[in-house]
Amino acid sequence: MIPHPLTVSHDTSLCETVDMMLKHNINHVWVMENKDKLIGVVTKNDIINEAYRTRSKK
Repeated sequence: MIPHPLTVSHDTSLCETVDMMLKHNINHVWVMENKDKLIGVVTKNDIINEAYRTRSKK
């Protein structure tokens, strides 16, 4: 278990989330609502899938 996991709010942009993940060399961040309720997790795989999905629309 991580004592102080990195978190983002539900309205943090994908670009900001990616920047944080790269800066801290992590593969996932916890998505929080009101700083006290976990509502999801964003993983490196999620970001790769979204980039691929966005790219294939062009």
